This record gives sequence, structure tokens and C-alpha cells, in this order.
Amino acid sequence: MNGKSTTLILEDEETESFSVTAGDFQDSPCSPIFFLFYIAEFYDLCDVPALNVSVISFVDDTQLLAFGNIEKSNY
Repeated sequence: MNGKSTTLILEDEETESFSVTAGDFQDSPCSPIFFLFYIAEFYDLCDVPALNVSVISFVDDTQLLAFGNIEKSNY
């Protein structure tokens, strides 16, 4: 990660550019793998079959599916 820099914009004020020495950028081939490590705990917490809640995901799109045992309660 050499030569990467960024600025922050907070309430209409922008900081001076500063170098970034940690992390990963979207153009890195490792980004999808790092995202899976980052989001894995969320998936584990939300996927609760006993409560009829499931997590469905594809790449970086995530949906929570919740359903009841009675048709009328599914609305």
C-alpha cells in the first residue's frame, strides 16, 4: 500500500490529504475475501433457524429473510 492517500469530509469541511498506511482498497483482489471475514459474525448472529430468520447473500448483497408459521403473520 504505497502511495495511497485520502481526505475526510466532515460537516462540509475537508481535511488536508494524508497518507494511508493500513487497510485495503477496493481495487485489491483481496477485498472480497476480507469482506467475508468482516461480515461473517453478522451472518452468524442473524441466521437463527429457531426464530425463523435466515441470511441470504451473494457477493456483497445481503438480505434477511424472516417468516412465521402462520400465513397471515408473514405480511
